[in-house]
Amino acid sequence: MFPGVFVWVSYQSWGGDIAIDANGDIMVAGSLDNGLGNYHSDFFVTKIDHELGEPLWEHTVPSIAGGRAEQIATVGGDAIVAAGTIANRTTDCGADTDLVAVKLRGETGELFSPTISPTPRPSGRCTDHMLYVTSWSEPPDGESPARGRLAFIDGLTLNPLASIEVGERPTQVVIDPKRPIAYVVDPGDRWWAEGADAGRVFEIDIPRREIIAQVEVGSGAGSIAITDDAEKLYVSNLGSASVTVLATRPLRVVGTIAGFDWDAPVTFDRDRVRDLFSLGFVERHQDVIFLGPVGVGKTFLACALGHAACRAGNDVCFLRADHLLQRLHQSRADHSTEKVLRSLLAPDVLIIDDFGLRRLDPQQSSDLYEVILERHRRASTILTSNRTIDEWIPLFDDPILAQSAVDRLAHNAYQVVIEGDSYRKRQRPGMSDSVPAPPRQPRRRRGAIN
Repeated sequence: MFPGVFVWVSYQSWGGDIAIDANGDIMVAGSLDNGLGNYHSDFFVTKIDHELGEPLWEHTVPSIAGGRAEQIATVGGDAIVAAGTIANRTTDCGADTDLVAVKLRGETGELFSPTISPTPRPSGRCTDHMLYVTSWSEPPDGESPARGRLAFIDGLTLNPLASIEVGERPTQVVIDPKRPIAYVVDPGDRWWAEGADAGRVFEIDIPRREIIAQVEVGSGAGSIAITDDAEKLYVSNLGSASVTVLATRPLRVVGTIAGFDWDAPVTFDRDRVRDLFSLGFVERHQDVIFLGPVGVGKTFLACALGHAACRAGNDVCFLRADHLLQRLHQSRADHSTEKVLRSLLAPDVLIIDDFGLRRLDPQQSSDLYEVILERHRRASTILTSNRTIDEWIPLFDDPILAQSAVDRLAHNAYQVVIEGDSYRKRQRPGMSDSVPAPPRQPRRRRGAIN
């Protein structure tokens, strides 16, 4: 065992979540073996004294089959909310489950709030004053896709506030620690079957209770986590030992090559762009530069390339150029410059959007040169810019640094020049040639023979 690590108390159970109350005592939610055999367990919550390591109280909700408390949190004053699942009847597959959300007094463990309405196959996330619960249900005909939902529940009263449809079989939800945003992962309908639809991550505005973005992450994506700085999402696959990394900031603008309008009245080398999606440039540590006026699809194509690289197992980071320079500038205040630089050098693909909008001061010139120099032929960089490459050199404070940086980029990069009118003009409300959102493709019936 590690020095200083010891076992206080253990149960024959599965742990679902752990939280610390205002006194430092430990609350554990999970499932407790009830002796009825494999996969049989009771919904279980306990509180442990943080000094003695002894249980102060425990609370169980008996289940005829699988029951599990998956999330636990303190909710104002002397109150605890635990949420999870409990079997309501056995089936051929084991059990049908309902949502259980219980509110207990922190000092005594006394239950003083009833469970809330049953919800098929739920999972949840507790925060200080809210409970977010994902669920899904099978259609009666067994052929139509499952229907998923995200419920918003008052953590103090356990009163349901609202719910929205989210995907098909959503499994988990995380809350952005810096913004009122929820991220829900959905592995896709019948993700285990051959030819299953891709899984998705949904970005949800909590105050407005609506989906504001979604991105495909591969079928079977079932677990999700967010970093403390809210910069990255990690999505793991239910069916394989794989993890996808998503940057949270570009989730709203991320596109895929399937969503690009190839018939748009813009001019560029389409064959070259299609070839880039084979991702050979990533293997060869080469770069890509998208050049052109505003609104012609540079950022969309850069994000689509990053999305393809991410799905192929590469670590991808997206940053606007001004945010990249701001991050390096702020790092000097807390002496974390080396750490920030490492984070910019580590990704297999770094996307720098809107490069060259403003002239660089001496420190910014030096910082950008350092990033370009260290990534050169070690990893791939994708840039978008409204300026031609010849216009980049005067932006640097030091012409020697500029020549060195631009030379490395220009001679190691595929350059894609896009010309044409802005997409945004045609998407302006009231325009007769406004581009409608593409319809979702009809769903394939699983097992159908063509």
